[in-house]
Amino acid sequence: MQKTATTYLLLITFVAAIGGFLFGYDWVVIGGAKPFYEAYFHLESDVALQGWAMSSAIVGSFIGVLLSGGLADRYGRKPLIYTAAILFIISALGTGMVYGFGDAFFQPPDIPRSGWKVIAVSSEWIGGGEKENILDGNKDIFWHNIWMGGEPPLPHYVIIDFGKEYNVMMIELTRRLWNNDLKVVEFSTSMDNKNYVPVGKIDFGTNSPKSTMAVNVPTTKARYLKCMVTESNRPPSSAIAEVYVKGL
Repeated sequence: MQKTATTYLLLITFVAAIGGFLFGYDWVVIGGAKPFYEAYFHLESDVALQGWAMSSAIVGSFIGVLLSGGLADRYGRKPLIYTAAILFIISALGTGMVYGFGDAFFQPPDIPRSGWKVIAVSSEWIGGGEKENILDGNKDIFWHNIWMGGEPPLPHYVIIDFGKEYNVMMIELTRRLWNNDLKVVEFSTSMDNKNYVPVGKIDFGTNSPKSTMAVNVPTTKARYLKCMVTESNRPPSSAIAEVYVKGL
């Protein structure tokens, strides 16, 4: 009998300890999401709202503790535990299925391009295809590799300096409008403009009508972005209208 009671007590303490562990784990998850929801809801400059967003889970727990005693006395502990388990399952399923709020989808904010510069290019067409065109906000003009007097072979590249370090999460590229020459662009990032790490690529395909595509990349701290054109539908001709990067 004594052994059974001890085992039962150990099980109870184990469950209670796991509950505390999971609550702490919830805080780790919230801490990891903090930079993203603050940027999405524009909380970066409001310290009070940042604190409220982080502490609201404790407020919910406090209210739950106040109510649980009376509800347990009235309905019993097991119905409350079953109800809590069902609510957790519903919230887990909802969290896994949700992609955004209506038409507002979750995605990192645009990194401001005000401090960006194109610092290197494999070649450029002076007279309408300069490298600076990919950062001017005008999709009607573009960077183009040299084509008069002989085009250099693929690959072509453009290197952008963000001006400072950012966490790169998504890259968006617009190719020359009404032109499908550009096919595959591979992206790599660097902290020192010497050692580049591949992070993703965009493939427009052969006959795609799309002029803009984006690719999610592993969150990578970087200052430099290299856009490398490796394939063309009319090699070696290539043109890029705009480049945007999302991140923090």
